[in-house]
Amino acid sequence: CERPPSRDRALVSYVQLTDLYMDFPWRSEAHRALAVGATMTAVMRRALDVAPLWFVSANNKGVGKTKLLSAVLASVYGETPPLSALPERSEELKKTLDSIVASNIDYYVFDNVNGKMGGAELDGFITSARHQYRPLGSSQVRAGVQCTFLGATGNNATINGDTDRRAIIMRLVTPLENPEMRTGFRYRDLIGTARERVTQTWIAVIEILRAYFELSTAEERRQITRDARQLGSFEQWCDSVRDPLMWIASLVHGET
Repeated sequence: CERPPSRDRALVSYVQLTDLYMDFPWRSEAHRALAVGATMTAVMRRALDVAPLWFVSANNKGVGKTKLLSAVLASVYGETPPLSALPERSEELKKTLDSIVASNIDYYVFDNVNGKMGGAELDGFITSARHQYRPLGSSQVRAGVQCTFLGATGNNATINGDTDRRAIIMRLVTPLENPEMRTGFRYRDLIGTARERVTQTWIAVIEILRAYFELSTAEERRQITRDARQLGSFEQWCDSVRDPLMWIASLVHGET
């Protein structure tokens, strides 16, 4: 028979999810919690109309930006994402976004963004549940569902204008001059470990969501509303991912 939701199991599930990311030099514990948010978003993405872009920023090369997003997606889908440079020209970016929708892929990562990231083309794509595109060799315009998990990485890159409110930034900060030379990792094969945890990941996310929706109190939800930053266009994502994440993180760390 189905087990009832449990705060204790939800807490254990959260700890299990964060455990995978112990070796990264997080700017703060709150940024490590965002790795769980990225995982929850990947699990829920096809059930959400829109979701923010997940951007991993670091203060140096070799810190693990790409490996972080790869581990998140491997823990959900069992495979790592294809990586692509962010096109500099708007027309080329439009072609890339068109191909994402036409291919109906689950995830896409712009790797090692240089300088600034943003613009109207990307902004519209992130906050649109449907995307218009013209198939190659056709004069007809089609509209497809945009339900792809979008990620990006960059060293000290900045996010421009309105793209800033459409992105969740995870920050890695290392004092090391050559962080790629680090040893002593808990998980030497992080991606392999993530792939082995796919079932565990989905169960953990479901445990957190069930506990939040059935066991959180009215006062706990009001506190989240008071503490949370307003994210227009992402109301469904806030209800389904952000608020449950803030709730479970507050139970573990004592603050939202």
